Order: sequence, then structure tokens, then C-alpha cells
Amino acid sequence: MALSAVAQQGLSRVSADVVHRAALAIWYGHGAVDLASVQGAPHAGDALSLVERLSFYNLVERGRKRELLRQVGQARETWAVPCDMQAFEAAYRQFLPGLQPMQTRHFIVGDAGAESLPPMN
Repeated sequence: MALSAVAQQGLSRVSADVVHRAALAIWYGHGAVDLASVQGAPHAGDALSLVERLSFYNLVERGRKRELLRQVGQARETWAVPCDMQAFEAAYRQFLPGLQPMQTRHFIVGDAGAESLPPMN
């Protein structure tokens, strides 16, 4: 599961494939997003920040965006999860070139290597 991998390893240590699977789940609903699966993990803050960051893209339907951001905010408040935003931003920037082609209306999700993620709570 993509978010679990980020939460366990940290964004700077996961592969581009992991970030792509998370983006597919958030942007195109290819799989669901289970924030509870990252609770208590050493890098849960990275996973929450990734969901938050990917939710801001215009590909995300407005209602879904609101729900994801609500869940992230609630998780941050309840879990008191730290995240080094400077390190997160540096790690996130390395994935941007691979994410950009996925942001067009011509992108076909198909079987782009995305795994099915657990349902969103």
C-alpha cells in the first residue's frame, strides 16, 4: 500500500512507483485512501503531507478534496504528527517530473501499476 510505505519509510526513501500509486488513488480514485493505516508509523507526517499536497491538484473533485483535507486535518490534530516540511518539500520535488504527465486529461489510468488501496474512512 502506497501510503503505508511512505509512512513507514519516509517520502525521501520510497520509489517513484509508490508516489505514483498514491497519486492515482487521490487524483483518479484508482484505489481508495486509508489514513488510519498510517497512524503510529514513524513517518506518518510524510504520508499525511503527501495526501494533502496531492489533494490540492485540480484533478481532484471538489467534494473529494474537501473530504481528504478534512481527514488529514483531523488526523494531524488527533495524532499530533510531526513533519519536517522543508525535508518533505525537498523529497516531493524529486517526484514532480514523473507526476506531471499524470496530470493531463489525456492520461489513461488503465493498469498504470496502481494497486488497490483500502477504502477511505
